[in-house]
Amino acid sequence: MSANLINLRTIQFSDKFALLSQQFGSRLQGLVGQGQYQGKQASPVNQVAPTAAVAVTERFTPIDRQDATFDRRWVFPLPFEHAQLVDKFDELQMLGDPKPSLVMNAANAMGRAKDAVILGAFFATAKTGELAAGSVAFGSTLTTAGGQNVSVQQGASAATNLTVAKLREVVKTFLTNNVDLDREQITGALNAKAHDSLLGEIQVTSMDYQTKPVLEEGRIRRFMGINFVLTEEVTNACQGTDDLAGSSIGIPFWVNSGMHLGVWIDQTTNITQRTDLKLQPWQIYMDMMIGATRIEEKKVVRVWCR
Repeated sequence: MSANLINLRTIQFSDKFALLSQQFGSRLQGLVGQGQYQGKQASPVNQVAPTAAVAVTERFTPIDRQDATFDRRWVFPLPFEHAQLVDKFDELQMLGDPKPSLVMNAANAMGRAKDAVILGAFFATAKTGELAAGSVAFGSTLTTAGGQNVSVQQGASAATNLTVAKLREVVKTFLTNNVDLDREQITGALNAKAHDSLLGEIQVTSMDYQTKPVLEEGRIRRFMGINFVLTEEVTNACQGTDDLAGSSIGIPFWVNSGMHLGVWIDQTTNITQRTDLKLQPWQIYMDMMIGATRIEEKKVVRVWCR
């Protein structure tokens, strides 16, 4: 063995590309109503308010009309794009092709943008009226006073995160609002902190309170008739000031018909060579145009979690 073989030692690099930890795609798109549109704005639905039947107490008297109230909700498009360039000379000096990983990375970014748009619409002011001249705010009234906001201290003497008491208030609020839970499914978008708070509730984890296990490999996917989806996007998108003037996350709970995603064009991918740029790099380009709105306040509940 020669002592000079040390001069021939090599370095090996990988030709594989791995995406760093991130949310893969949209987790909310399939959980809200959706429609395809064109134009500068669109109305997903014409709304008809309930009326009441009138008892007949006299004969041969004039007929009284029961006029329903009509309204519209509006959704407005927001354009998004995601562009990346890959220099062909850089490719020649590296192992492996980075383009497939860059395409997946861009698709994930566009999916998270969809969730951000939907989350932003849960408690935003919704546009109404014949041509979107009116508006309806979500408001801050608590469920105990007829509103759609569950107090940060619901069922406790101080502020708490997500608890069974708050979930009970969510279900009660939907039932009070005459939301048909035999036809519609309640969904809640939780961040990791809210999910962990539920794990600390004995009613959730103990089989003494369940007919079948709630936990699936340490995760709560469904409880009290509510489906849960986990997304950390809710942490930033739904942060606000709770009913005790503290900083909290407003965890959204909704049924499908209560929210709407308008799609002008869903995410499209175009990989082309940019002949207008020096060295003619490859461009990985994605774009989409979407918008979201709340359809009905009574079908959305905000739970303050601190």
